[in-house]
Amino acid sequence: MASFLFFPRVTLSQASPQTPPPSAPSASAPKADPKALETFHKVLDQLDPKKIGWLEMGLWEEMPCLPLRFQADGDYLSGPDHRLRLNLKTRLGSQEGTTSVVSDGVTMWTIAAVGAEPRTISKLGLREVDEVLKTSSKQLRQEIYQVQGFQGVLPLFESLAPQMIFTKQETERWQTNDVLKLTAVWNAEVSKAQAPPPNPWPQLMPRECRILVDAKTYWPHRLELWGPTAPRGPDILLLAMEFRNPNILKPGDKEPERYSRAFSFDPGKENVHDSTKQQVERLSQIIAAMAQQSTPPNGSAAPSTTNSPRP
Repeated sequence: MASFLFFPRVTLSQASPQTPPPSAPSASAPKADPKALETFHKVLDQLDPKKIGWLEMGLWEEMPCLPLRFQADGDYLSGPDHRLRLNLKTRLGSQEGTTSVVSDGVTMWTIAAVGAEPRTISKLGLREVDEVLKTSSKQLRQEIYQVQGFQGVLPLFESLAPQMIFTKQETERWQTNDVLKLTAVWNAEVSKAQAPPPNPWPQLMPRECRILVDAKTYWPHRLELWGPTAPRGPDILLLAMEFRNPNILKPGDKEPERYSRAFSFDPGKENVHDSTKQQVERLSQIIAAMAQQSTPPNGSAAPSTTNSPRP
């Protein structure tokens, strides 16, 4: 996945909860702000794929807390039928690089270059991937498409909802926009799993999330993750991401002519690595493992909930 959709997903299954000492004080649960939660739901509604036919926006990301500052800047364009174009310029310290992802719905190309090294090109056959995913759960299919970037920033914000509590909403002026600043923290269960009392919060682990939401359109302009970089240290900015100048066309709107040219790529005579077979085999193994886990010891099929239709 492209770096701009990175978000540290901390799940309870990944964490290792420990029983706190009997004398350790229990942390009070964060209190939710109904207005902040309502605004966040409006953000998710704004990003609903059913309301977006084409999405074009600028992307910017910075991780200033690393020993070498990381930055990424570029543009993103997505459309129906798994069409995608992502162009990023990256910098890690003094090392510069570029990454492009181009998909016409049939083949997805990834073109990457670092410094003065020759660029590398790989391709993935989406039809072959779709074919193997037909035997998988709806949940897995959605996750695979999210990883490839076809659903834009929606998965990033959706990942916040199950584990974070929105505690505050403030009105601010950011650049030329009137925004609503939402503040969210991990719920008590996740917090306890990450830092069982009396342990300090882990270094470089986000503890607080801030989102700057347009006060009129509810577009998320900026997302920030804050956390400590030293034991028991104060929270500082770990990651900032901006989603700039969005241009949204509704489903059924006429495709601009320049969009049709954006989703094609010709490698010419350059070397191309075809990762289709490798990715299909990997997905087949994942599907088989998931099917085995869902089958009871007596061999009868376990009831599945992942394919249940949404209410």
